[in-house]
Amino acid sequence: MAVDAGSLTVQGGAQIASTTAGLGKGGDVGVTIAGNVSLSGSAAKGAVSGISAAAQTGSVGDAGQVTLAAGGAVSLTDGAQISSSTAGQGSGGKVRVSSQGPLSLSGGGSIAALASSTASRRSCW
Repeated sequence: MAVDAGSLTVQGGAQIASTTAGLGKGGDVGVTIAGNVSLSGSAAKGAVSGISAAAQTGSVGDAGQVTLAAGGAVSLTDGAQISSSTAGQGSGGKVRVSSQGPLSLSGGGSIAALASSTASRRSCW
């Protein structure tokens, strides 16, 4: 999946995401933004705003990679995440964030590669 825009705001639990729940590899998520990126908050049911790739419990395929390239500032606040995670047998994907402006994480905002106890490995660079 690829997203290209002048600026990006993701809030209130909204997500740009790719998930696998079966045999195949999850799709990669590439986001290229000319200006600023702001990710913030969560939905009423707890889903956090973010950009992610995931391999769910019971899956065999790897999680996809997540890449964010911003021409301006990147801000993650109030629990927002940029992540790749695996809870299945496959590998977690790589996470890469580049910003030409300030990178700010606050209020629980995070950039992460996550693995549960059933996962084979995790990777972040």
